[in-house]
Amino acid sequence: DYASSDKRYSLSQEHNVDHFEWYTSPDEDLLELIIKLLPNKKARILDLGCGNSQLTEVLSKQGKFSALTNVDYSGVCIAERRRVNPQNLTFLLMDARDMDFEHHQFEMV
Repeated sequence: DYASSDKRYSLSQEHNVDHFEWYTSPDEDLLELIIKLLPNKKARILDLGCGNSQLTEVLSKQGKFSALTNVDYSGVCIAERRRVNPQNLTFLLMDARDMDFEHHQFEMV
């Protein structure tokens, strides 16, 4: 698993830190754009290669979106995001090169 070999993740574990933030919070301009482009709050959004990004968590809270799916190749990232996001977010361990979704299943990727 890539994440388990990443130095930043390893350091967080050595220091007994409960999280491993690799990225900053989502950019406000990006959030506003997504909310503007998708007025239908039931629009299905896919965060491909989500890592431990908080994008869909923030969209769920600020944008009130309800159909948010996160995909990543790293089992460590998916497990961590599931642990800290027990809400309406879906986290799937999946290779982006071999996804199992219907054609046109999402309004935004």
